[in-house]
Amino acid sequence: ARVAKAHREAEVLTQLIHNGIQVVCDKCYLAKTDHEPTVARPDRRRRSDPAPAAVGLYARFGAISNDGSTKPTLMLATLGDLVEDVVVRHDGPINNASDTLARITRRRGGSAANVASVAAHLGYRTRFIGQVGTDAIGRALVDELDAEGVDVSAVGRSGTTGTIVALVDHAGERTMLTDRRACLDLDQPDPAWLDNVTVLHVPFYSLVEPPISDTAITVIGWAHERQIPVSIDASSSSIIEMFGVAETRELLADLDPAVLLANGNEATTLGIDGPLGNTLVVIKRGPQPAVVLTAGSAPIEIPAIAVDSVSDTTGAGDAFAAGFLCYDDEVGWLVDPIEACRAGHRAAATLLISLR
Repeated sequence: ARVAKAHREAEVLTQLIHNGIQVVCDKCYLAKTDHEPTVARPDRRRRSDPAPAAVGLYARFGAISNDGSTKPTLMLATLGDLVEDVVVRHDGPINNASDTLARITRRRGGSAANVASVAAHLGYRTRFIGQVGTDAIGRALVDELDAEGVDVSAVGRSGTTGTIVALVDHAGERTMLTDRRACLDLDQPDPAWLDNVTVLHVPFYSLVEPPISDTAITVIGWAHERQIPVSIDASSSSIIEMFGVAETRELLADLDPAVLLANGNEATTLGIDGPLGNTLVVIKRGPQPAVVLTAGSAPIEIPAIAVDSVSDTTGAGDAFAAGFLCYDDEVGWLVDPIEACRAGHRAAATLLISLR
């Protein structure tokens, strides 16, 4: 399929193809006719299937795998937040005590839910563990995840669904205002949540405030007992500072994850300059190379895939996490974190293209 609408898109998509990602045109699924090409969107639907309605952050993300097939062996479980994102884009400074022009959209959010969604779109079995409210928003968010192929059988319902307001500036950087509500109330952990799971991913958001933190720590303990590798994302430098840097490092040492994912600010806040004991550390640095820190090895940089004209970086780190954790179907990131990082970069770049 033809995939270039503009030269900059062609360059990025060529990079994706070069890195092993399958790219096809969304319109070609509907009719084999000449048309003006659009931004390419990989998809696993049969060509006779109708296009789905556009919903959520990853509506145009599509389904991508290295060979276009579903991956039945790996099953990723994520434990954390499922919320409504209210995204406020403003091109200039915010005028305090007055009006500021902005573009406001609503979509599904929550780091754990985002990772689950991308993994499902990548063709992998995925389970989301979390809690939403009993309101219409909560029902819609869960239904959307379910429609994307995520197992939502471990989702609890009570109270009011959480909301995150994301302020996105002209450079695509975002500032989050969080009201997690029902997300925090996840309790009564069930060992069945880990049935058939091969990787457990927990954002640090889920480890700082009970009852969800108690639940997450219990589930991580069960994962260790079942020899299920655990991934933790550092999530937020401000959350780490509020919880305490020393306390965070102590908790991470106690939980002993197989991998810690952190962005540059989070790594700096934690004072990370090498692996944490036996824990693999991957530092995500946006458009800059990711850094892999492993015991006994010098830091290794893995270049990111350049994407021009980025207007919103929301969810890119979660997309990276999904691509990284789903690399090679057999927990390949434990064996080859370098190639897993490249898979993470591909997933993040695909998301950023879709958001333009």
